[in-house]
Amino acid sequence: MPESERLYPTETVTELSAQERACEEVRESALGFLENELPHSLAVTMDEWNGDEMHISIHVERDSQKGIIIGNKGERLSKIRQRSQRNIRKITGSQTKLHLHVKVSKDWQQDPKLLGRLGF
Repeated sequence: MPESERLYPTETVTELSAQERACEEVRESALGFLENELPHSLAVTMDEWNGDEMHISIHVERDSQKGIIIGNKGERLSKIRQRSQRNIRKITGSQTKLHLHVKVSKDWQQDPKLLGRLGF
C-alpha cells in the first residue's frame, strides 16, 4: 500500500480515553492471572475517578466466579490490583491509587440492558 498522510498526531497512542484504558488494563491483568479460568465471563467498569483515586469494578456472572477472581485470602485480586495500578500510573502520569471491587452481575452476557451499561 502507498503511504498516506498521518491520520493522527504523532503523539497519539490510542483513541481510547484514559478511563477506558484503565478498565482495559484491569481486564487484561485479571485475565493474565486467571489462566483461562474465566476467559470471557468478566467485564470491567469505572465506578469513580476522583483525582488520584480510581474505583473500578470487575463484573462476573456467578458467585463462584467472584471467588476465583478474589483468590485465596484475596491474593489474586491483590496481584491484579498491583499490576493494573502500575500500568495505570503510566497512563495517568500520577500516583493513582486503584480500588478494585468484584461484583456479581448475574447473566450479564444474556441481558441487553446490562451489556449496554457494561459498555458492550
